[in-house]
Amino acid sequence: MKHLMIDMETLSVNTTNPVILTIAAIKFNPFRDDRNKETREVEIWYEKPDVDQQMELERHVDENTVAWWGRQNPEALEEAMGADGRKDFVTCLKELSRWCNDIEGVWSNGSIFDIVILENAMREYNVHIPWKYWQVRDTRTIWALVDDPEMPKDGAHNAKCDAMRQILGVQNSLRKLGVTQFPTRPTN
Repeated sequence: MKHLMIDMETLSVNTTNPVILTIAAIKFNPFRDDRNKETREVEIWYEKPDVDQQMELERHVDENTVAWWGRQNPEALEEAMGADGRKDFVTCLKELSRWCNDIEGVWSNGSIFDIVILENAMREYNVHIPWKYWQVRDTRTIWALVDDPEMPKDGAHNAKCDAMRQILGVQNSLRKLGVTQFPTRPTN
């Protein structure tokens, strides 16, 4: 079963059109146990869209978010803000769309941020959205059903690390809840 966890770092909490610093997408099986790094079975897609290009496209930057980034640890700040490895913004969206074509569910930490931002950007630049509305899953809801999703505490504000932490939290929560499968289609 291929599900997708998405995490991003941005320069705004505006979900309409923020500047996106990094995008991580990890394909995973929500019913596996990927706590052991040596035996993990995940596929990772990660890109750093061109910030200058997004500024020219007049994507949103929020002063409070920029100030917040200034208070983060230097390693996270460099990964999110550094110029190395930047790629054309629309190309990133198109590559992500193609890479996600075979997923059964898409997750993010909350249903109203990362996925909404990506969908808005894909619509704006005529990129195919590779999931249906009924495939969207929310980590916060499932974590509220268990006492402790047992997520690692490291990696904050690094999209790849955060996405992997969220996957482990989902897998641990499903195990605790005894959930072994999801319906493949909406129930209504």
